[in-house]
Order: sequence, then structure tokens, then C-alpha cells
Amino acid sequence: MVRGRADSGRRPFGTLRQRVVASFVILVGISLLGVVTYIYFETEHRLMQEVDSSLRAAASQAILSLENDGGRLVFPRNEAEFSRGQTEENFALRVLSPGGEQWDGVGQAIAGLPAPPIPGYLVVDASGDNWRILTEAVPGDSGRPKGWVQVARSLVPTESLLETLRTQLYLVLPIVLVLAAIAGYLLAGRTLRPLIRISQVADAIHPGDFGRRIRYQGPRDEIGRMAGAFDRMLDRVERAFLRERRFTSDASHELRTPLTAIKGGIGVTLSRRRTPEEYETALVDLEAQVDRLIRLSTGLLSVAQAGRSRIEKPEIVDLGDLLEATVQQVEGLAAEKGIAVETIVRPNVYVVGFAEDLARVFLNLLANAIRFTEQGGRIRLAAQTGILGGARVARIDIEDTGPGIAAKDLPHIFEPFYRGSDRHFPETEGSGLGLTIAREIVVAHAGSLDVASAPGKGSTFTVRLPATSDPAAIDASTSRKMRSRRGRRQFIGRERTQI
Repeated sequence: MVRGRADSGRRPFGTLRQRVVASFVILVGISLLGVVTYIYFETEHRLMQEVDSSLRAAASQAILSLENDGGRLVFPRNEAEFSRGQTEENFALRVLSPGGEQWDGVGQAIAGLPAPPIPGYLVVDASGDNWRILTEAVPGDSGRPKGWVQVARSLVPTESLLETLRTQLYLVLPIVLVLAAIAGYLLAGRTLRPLIRISQVADAIHPGDFGRRIRYQGPRDEIGRMAGAFDRMLDRVERAFLRERRFTSDASHELRTPLTAIKGGIGVTLSRRRTPEEYETALVDLEAQVDRLIRLSTGLLSVAQAGRSRIEKPEIVDLGDLLEATVQQVEGLAAEKGIAVETIVRPNVYVVGFAEDLARVFLNLLANAIRFTEQGGRIRLAAQTGILGGARVARIDIEDTGPGIAAKDLPHIFEPFYRGSDRHFPETEGSGLGLTIAREIVVAHAGSLDVASAPGKGSTFTVRLPATSDPAAIDASTSRKMRSRRGRRQFIGRERTQI
């Protein structure tokens, strides 16, 4: 019901195809109307110029041919006869006295002319028709006009021609608009066909079925690029769906293992009476499984929250102080295995982000390096800034002398719960989410996390983060936050149980 009302509310606007055709026809109509108007008025202007030119030529010829007949200006008889033979019923030629009295005339008689005469061009309604009249003075000896020559031409032929032109233009305009509408409708249908295909594919997609694609084969115009972008989006959605489904399956499996162990341990413990020492041993085993369950659930929560937008504003973080605090947290683990940790951090390495999240990244990477490095090995941590692609970037390398990672495992080590095929890795109690969490946090900071490794040659994890270009821009309040965070070891200490 609600959908019906919504559709009825949109119906007056029509479909996209109809709106495109309507816009096209309106644009063509406005353009054509402008062209037609220009043609009409330009034709009218040129026709009037032709009339004025003929009137000017006739007036000049008449002034030159005038004769004085007893103080009156008249046309010579031979000239008059010539003029009468050349004039038509739509043409009139008169000679007037200085006061406007007609002395002589040739051609059609015109009633209703203004008196006294008005020099120049004039359009008057005389004898029921419009006439174009030119009045010019006949120059006298004293500078005053001896009389006036008035030439008139009927505008009936001109107006008839303009009316015919106007009628034809009015007939052409709707015909062109109809043809434009048909052409626009066909063209819009052809142009919008990929959009219809996109909507059909989108409607046909169901949960779990992301195999459909547009596969557009037309030109690489805006529609083609959109169709290609839609296919690429479906590729990303399909990969994300498969990744999430695999993640859910792996998470269920990982959670089932400690839960099954807890359930079995409780069942075995309750199967018969036991001594206090046996109960204590059983509780210790159950506590270990609960700790593992806590690590898994905490890791899953961290993965879910790693890429989520933060309400807090990011701040400028001194990586030198942050890495120093992180190394201090893992020095005990490294000392137990006799691993030397070398730290080389250039001064003034600043990034913009969230210090607690970045601390989790480097703690996970350092703890993994210690976990997979054999007794007496070495770990090297280096941080510096440089220029990459025209932007200032902070680069942090964590290099170990561990057994390395097989080439077939490298593309998958950042996937949740991934177990490598190389079995000389020691068995650990990690959640299998440390590297996943680290990459999600780095990506959320507009950075990248990469690894370079080979069997027997150790591994190097490289974190790249956007760096501040002007460390001196740090204000006093931010500096105080950074100094106060140097003593906040409690958070980083808690992270040790979440790796």
C-alpha cells in the first residue's frame, strides 16, 4: 500500500527515458524557435531594406528630373510618360509644394497621408493598406526647400511574403518536434539499455548468488564505465561475501573447539567423585580453555571494530614514543627466548591517527616476530619518513630471523584463522586474528601492511602510514596528550593477552 502511494507520487514525472525525451524535445523546440524567430526577423529586415533602397533610388531620380512650370515643380512630360510606363499600381510618386500641396503625381493615388509632409521614412495606413513612404526635400537656392518629392510603395507584397514564410515556419516547427521526439525516444532507449540491464541483474541477485554480471560490450562512454564499475562492484561484493562466509565458518569452528573442550572436561569431571587435587587440575584445564575462548571473542570483536569509523578526532602521534613503549612491553618475551631486539627510529616521525589502535598493530607484529623467531634470533625495528608518490609517508619495518613463510602462504597470512602449510612453526595459543586486526587498523588509517618473506630467510612486515609534513604544527594541547600517553603502559599491557 505504501509502495503504491510512493509509485503514484513519482508517476507524474515519468520514467527516465520519458524525462530524457521530454528534455530533448524542449531543448530542440527552444533552439528551433530561436532559429525560426531569427530567420523571420532577418527576412523582414532585408525585405524592408530592399523597399527602402528602391524608394531612395526613385526619389533621387525624380528630384533630378523635376522642371519648373510657372513656379510649380512638375515632372517632364517625356519623363512622366516614362514613369507612368514603369510604375505599378503598388507604387506612387508625388511632387509637393513647401506647404504640402500636391503639384504633380504619378502612379496610384494615396489617401490619408500626413500634411505637412514629414521628411524621411514613414509607414502609414492609407487606402486600407500599409505603405512605406520616403519624403525628401527638393533643395532651393536660398537653402530652403522648393518643394518635396514623396515616393510610396505598398507593403502588401512584402507582408504577403512574410505571412507565407510565417505559415511555413509554423508548420515546420511541430513536424520537427515530432521527429525529434521519435528520434530522442529511440536514441534514449538505445542509450539507456545498459541501465535496464543493470536493473535486471540487480533484481536477479539473491543472497549468496553474486555470479551475475552486466558484461557490457558497447563503447566505453559514461554508460559503459558505469556498467564496468557495477561489474567490479559485484566482484568486490562477491569476494567480501565469500570472505565473510569463510570467516564465519572459521570463527564457528574456532569457538566450537574450546567450548567442546570445556563441555567434555566438565562431563568427565562430574562423571565420578574426585579428590580435591583432581578437581583443581580440572579447573585449571577449564580456565585455560576459557582464556582461549576470551582471546577468540576479543579478537573477533577487534576485527569487527577495526574498520569502523571513530567518533573521536584523530591526533598527531609520535611514532618514536609509541614504538618505544611497545618494545618495552615485549622485551620480557624476547629475553625469555634470548632474542635481541634492535630499534632504529628516526626523529620526528609523526602520523595522524589513534595511538591505541596503532599500538595494537605494532604489538601484534612484534609479538608474532618473537613467537616465530627461534632461540637466539634477532628482531630489527626501523621507522623513518620518506616520499612515496608525491606524499610524505612513514615507513615502519619489523624484520625477524625466523624460518620465513612459504610463497603459497604469503597471500593468505592476513586472513582470519589461516594456518600455514609450513609445519616447522611452533604451536602457539594465538587467536589467529592478530595479523587480520593489524591490517584492518592500518587500512582504516589510510595505510598499508605488506610482508616480504622466504623460507629460511626470515620475514619483514612493512607498515606505511601517511605522515605529517610539518611536525612543528603540533600545538601545545596535542603535545601534552602525547606526553601523557607515554606513561600509559596499561593499555598496551592488556593487549598482550589478545594477540
